[in-house]
Amino acid sequence: LTDDQSFVPVGLGGDEPIMALPNPYMANTVEINGQLSVTNGQLQNAAGQTLQLQGVSTHGLQWFPIFDDNTIAYLAEYFGAEVVRPANYIEDYPNGAVTDHDPNDYWGGWRAEPEYMEAQVNQAVEDAVNAGVYVHSSWHIHHVPQDFTSEAIDFFVRLSALHAGKPHFM
Repeated sequence: LTDDQSFVPVGLGGDEPIMALPNPYMANTVEINGQLSVTNGQLQNAAGQTLQLQGVSTHGLQWFPIFDDNTIAYLAEYFGAEVVRPANYIEDYPNGAVTDHDPNDYWGGWRAEPEYMEAQVNQAVEDAVNAGVYVHSSWHIHHVPQDFTSEAIDFFVRLSALHAGKPHFM
């Protein structure tokens, strides 16, 4: 810092160091409650006790990705999240326009990058397992849900098969 009015910075400086250390925090939410179920419209734990979970939803994963073993663990540790919903946006049109647009003009999301988005959701499930919390997968549609029914079914079949047996996954 200087108060010299004639000072002119030179160069861009060095890169910011990135601390990519995983957060070791582990909640006991899943350990205490086990596999969840719904009976008569009530969420219940493995012992049949009715419960209510508190949690958070992310913004679109195409814009704000989950950081490996950090994001969900921090949400559990600092915000008390017991469940996390990673927002898997399917289609998002520029300026929200549903009409008068190129049908292939998506701002990221599953339609634009299905492999990337599915990898983000799978990473969120693994991070939730590591953090000891539940993860509720979403198929977030802004416009016409019926346009993506078969793709949604395929997505959830793959996701369910991959994460079968994990009580963390909803």
